[in-house]
Amino acid sequence: MIQLSPCPTTLHSLEITDQSLKDFVRLHHIDLVRTVNYQKNKLKGIIYEKRLFNQLSSYHLTEVQHQKIDQITTIRKKQFKIFEDLTIFEQRILCHTLPKTFDDIPIVTYQNLFGNEANKIMQELKRRKLNDQLKKYELELQHYEDLYQTDINIFESKLIDISLNHQHTQADMFMALLKCYLSHYTNRLMRRIRYKEACVHVKLVRQHRRHLLSKQEIVDVYPQIIVDVPKVSLNRFQLDYLSQSGPNYIRSNQSSLHSYKHQEKHVQQEHKNIMNVITRYLIREHHIPLTATIIRELSQQLETSLRQQYTTPLSYLNVYRARKEFKLMKSIQHRLQKGNYILRETDKSGIFHIGNSVDYEKKAEAYRQKTGAYIELDSNPLWSVFDKVILLLNDLRSKKYILSWQLDKMMP
Repeated sequence: MIQLSPCPTTLHSLEITDQSLKDFVRLHHIDLVRTVNYQKNKLKGIIYEKRLFNQLSSYHLTEVQHQKIDQITTIRKKQFKIFEDLTIFEQRILCHTLPKTFDDIPIVTYQNLFGNEANKIMQELKRRKLNDQLKKYELELQHYEDLYQTDINIFESKLIDISLNHQHTQADMFMALLKCYLSHYTNRLMRRIRYKEACVHVKLVRQHRRHLLSKQEIVDVYPQIIVDVPKVSLNRFQLDYLSQSGPNYIRSNQSSLHSYKHQEKHVQQEHKNIMNVITRYLIREHHIPLTATIIRELSQQLETSLRQQYTTPLSYLNVYRARKEFKLMKSIQHRLQKGNYILRETDKSGIFHIGNSVDYEKKAEAYRQKTGAYIELDSNPLWSVFDKVILLLNDLRSKKYILSWQLDKMMP
């Protein structure tokens, strides 16, 4: 029996729906314009390429020379076929859709391993295979490039040898025309590859999204978060977000989610910090007084630029991405706190690790007992240090070793 999804209780406002439709039409319009421009430029390139080839044919080349030119263009075509395969392979890496051959890795030796250890070994095997494949592409490209340059040099040297002294200029003109033809031919192949790359990228992104909805689990070559708990309440999208972002990731356009008052406060604080660094340098190195006109103008321009950066309205897609990442981050924090889990960065690999807080305390206690590098204090020694510092400063002031303004500056 088919189960119908329930209708939403609330609909989006007319303004949001209208803006979404406009963005949808705009993206399709961009795709259509890109396709039309590619076809138009492709036709122009073919016409111009034929014109160059007709000019080459007017030099009354021999049959051997015609065959040599065809051989050079064939070498370039084979080289760019490999480059096209490499480009599509790189897109597969970016879109997490590697060929199925990368999943057919024999792991008989590691069949007794489970969990994170097995995934780590599989990941390492895939990365080695990935590096070998990329190295193979690079060697083949370099081979055809050397072959291409060698054939051109041989063709040019033979053309000069058979030319008479008064025909050297004509041979130079022919070689310049030939290189122009080959350069245009190369650019046309490159444009075709870039257009195909854009089309393949869209297909691979859709394929990756369908894979996320399936139940099949495949070990990815990208760094993945380590889950060291029996059951975590995070879903697949949240785990993928933590794996792809990593500890060094900074969410974009965070200030757009804050109020105008908070943005203004942040602008003033950043303006103050930057001006303090700049003015100190100008006074110390160039002896420019703080009341100089150039410093005042710099301060005004910097404040205007910062306010423009923080308050300029963003596009719909950027606002949507900022809100989506913010909600995703908050949901991850809520679920980790609810499950009493801890999210930390690993020491060696630099990726996230999810563990139980009790397990972390046990590991920390075992490490302290094993190494003896840390001693747990019974009380906080900060206040005793604080009192000693105040006592010593007052003693220095009473003996007139420091002035009153120095005492105020050093007083904690």
